[in-house]
Amino acid sequence: MVTYKNLSRFYSRTSGGKYQLDVHEIRTGFVAAETAIERLRRFRVERVARVLALEAPAPIAAGPKLILHALPVNVLDEVWARVLTMEQDKIAFAIALIAATPTTWRFNLDGFVVHTLSYDLSRQCYTQLFRDGGIEAMSGGVVAKNDRRGGFYAWGMEQQVIGAFSTYQKFWHEVGVAPPLLIGLTLSGVKGWKVLRTAYDFNDLEAVFDRDVVSSPEVMLSDLTTLADVVLHPLFDFVWNGGGWPGSPNYKNGRWLKPS
Repeated sequence: MVTYKNLSRFYSRTSGGKYQLDVHEIRTGFVAAETAIERLRRFRVERVARVLALEAPAPIAAGPKLILHALPVNVLDEVWARVLTMEQDKIAFAIALIAATPTTWRFNLDGFVVHTLSYDLSRQCYTQLFRDGGIEAMSGGVVAKNDRRGGFYAWGMEQQVIGAFSTYQKFWHEVGVAPPLLIGLTLSGVKGWKVLRTAYDFNDLEAVFDRDVVSSPEVMLSDLTTLADVVLHPLFDFVWNGGGWPGSPNYKNGRWLKPS
């Protein structure tokens, strides 16, 4: 929708350029968007279930995991065509791993995957690029339990996810992925864990995750220029809620700050 001088108009885009939508096309567009969002939510649930069943595009093993999904609502054929013009190493470093460095990459049936080659498969990391520009990033190393304190330091997870997400935004802009995108965060293997602030802050809460799989409600990214930490804030708040906190304590005035 474009608003100018109190007038609002809806537009769409085809290979022939932009054009204004009529009432019927507007209604059809909203219905199609709602259907697409529900489809993406089901897709996310199915993909998480596959990862938890250890069916992934890279060898993995049981253990705590973080899974980030970023899935475009609109499917544009030209996105994959642009990806195919890129050098493979450029693709690999554009779809960053979370808390790891790419070791190997290849095309696969879903699109393109980059991953580590860890001897400990429980700590394996991968990023799957789907043909529509969507991302599934799994990290087996970013959620690590401190056994002495009975939990994990969530600020480190936040920092790594924000960094990776920022690279995805640049990549989406380069290959022409059009917003909106559905963003969701899942942690697994964390039942009974606390959410800890820092190694120097011992004011731990006694609350722990009451379930093994913590899956946030999705948020919608409607503008690729929105700062990554702002986009991810509600997802991080949800994780901290599971540990008894009212939200992430690492945000000041809406922006993420590394704890001192």
